Amino acid sequence: MLEASTASNLSEALKLFIKLRLRQQLAHDGDGLQHHLDLRRLSRAERDLLRHSLHVVKKFKAWLAYHYQIRD
Repeated sequence: MLEASTASNLSEALKLFIKLRLRQQLAHDGDGLQHHLDLRRLSRAERDLLRHSLHVVKKFKAWLAYHYQIRD
């Protein structure tokens, strides 16, 4: 079963991904949808949060693979 702290971390990671992507899409105003984050536009704190969030997702992916016996 997924721990409450892991679920909370995943929720926060998703919120961060959505926030960063939406902010960059709004900044491009009319250039079409951007599907990649421009890391140069992120502050150091945002990059650190993004790095942490990606580690959370990686850990969850490993948990899913183990729990459901999924192979890459």
